Amino acid sequence: CRAVRVWCDLTTDGGGWTVFLNRQQQDKQINFTRTWKEYKMGFGDVGAEYWLGNEFVHQLTAKGDQVLRVDAEDFNGSKRWGVWGRFRVEDEAHNYKLLAVMYSSNSTLGDGLLWHSGMQFSTIDKDNDKHKGSCAHEYKGGWWYNVCHNANPTGILTNSDDFDSVGWVYWSPREYKWASLCWLQMKIRPPNFGTPDPSDGPGDCSSD
Repeated sequence: CRAVRVWCDLTTDGGGWTVFLNRQQQDKQINFTRTWKEYKMGFGDVGAEYWLGNEFVHQLTAKGDQVLRVDAEDFNGSKRWGVWGRFRVEDEAHNYKLLAVMYSSNSTLGDGLLWHSGMQFSTIDKDNDKHKGSCAHEYKGGWWYNVCHNANPTGILTNSDDFDSVGWVYWSPREYKWASLCWLQMKIRPPNFGTPDPSDGPGDCSSD
């Protein structure tokens, strides 16, 4: 067991969030085309672009399901958020299988995770998706790919219509539309953490 630095969001929706993925515009973008071991143990810099690590996210959810929140902003300055009431990542023996259910109907971000819940994690050197090829190779990231994705948070951060960019298919709950994103955070906290207003969120692509 070793100490791990994490990004704690103490303001959004009452705080208490552990950020396990952060994507943002910065001078040197982090390469998210990584191996299984790198996604297991994490990479990047806390406070900048980073992935906490599947093993640590599993440990955080092993004692009980967490609440997941995704905050995002597109290149037009539009901001959205989504909340899932039950989030869990299983252990490595189960290839860090994802559970992301109980999507909140109040969310302004569509349920792009519906397609991914129940999937095992895939990387460029370990393919667990349902695609005849490798989604990780095709879309330049590591993720709970299906055939292949409705959300691609670990893709290339660029203002592009290409599906290998950081993006979300259901940019709004009722609209099947791809949006490339300039900023995205995925974060978790225990259930029943206060009674805040979930629409109170951060995120600004204009800030460093």
